[in-house]
Amino acid sequence: MSTGYSLIRKVSARDLFDGRLDEYGVREHIESGKTSETERCLTDGENYLSVSIDDDGSVSVLTRYGGNAPGKILDAIADVFDTFLQCFGEAAENILVIVLHFVGTRVRRKAGIELSILSGFFFG
Repeated sequence: MSTGYSLIRKVSARDLFDGRLDEYGVREHIESGKTSETERCLTDGENYLSVSIDDDGSVSVLTRYGGNAPGKILDAIADVFDTFLQCFGEAAENILVIVLHFVGTRVRRKAGIELSILSGFFFG
């Protein structure tokens, strides 16, 4: 089972892997034979998120496989690059509630407002 995430804002892979996620405990995981110019991986030390890279060097898709819970990694990316995520794939319907919670938490933290989520819509 996998779940894909796309970034709402264009982010270059060079920026994603330049060390700015370190302060969140997120770093690159290099695996011999799997890491390439178009496929890289991020980890928080426990969970992993595959990063697919377009020909122009921008992040194409972030993919969670199996039972990984990459919330910490996704939160770090969203915070550092000031972007939101769009979820798709086999588990998208189940994950959508988690992603909306994650986004709601991020919006509250950034804007200092109270926000509740109901049926996929934000109400302030």
